[in-house]
Amino acid sequence: MSDYSQLLESREFLQFIPSSILSKYKYIAIDPSIQGGMPHIKGTRVIVFDVFIAQMEKISLNQLIMEYKNMGTTVTNNQLKEAFEFSLEALSKFIHGKKASK
Repeated sequence: MSDYSQLLESREFLQFIPSSILSKYKYIAIDPSIQGGMPHIKGTRVIVFDVFIAQMEKISLNQLIMEYKNMGTTVTNNQLKEAFEFSLEALSKFIHGKKASK
């Protein structure tokens, strides 16, 4: 399991994601009734951090689109790019929040 996976599974970082950043992302939502409140692509159950991890593992957007399609979920390049960007911003907020709390 990668360091990213361990961090994301801990869910500790969720408290450092200000709800205000959601307004910048039209494809991303956080709903406690979907995927346990994990940020996801609207209209799907695709967790944004799964997209981030896949991208860090060098899986292309086109390959991700096909993999999700094979699972019965339709996502677009723009949705996946935004999920990755959201992940970067959320993780940055977490890292800076942790440093500030020390």
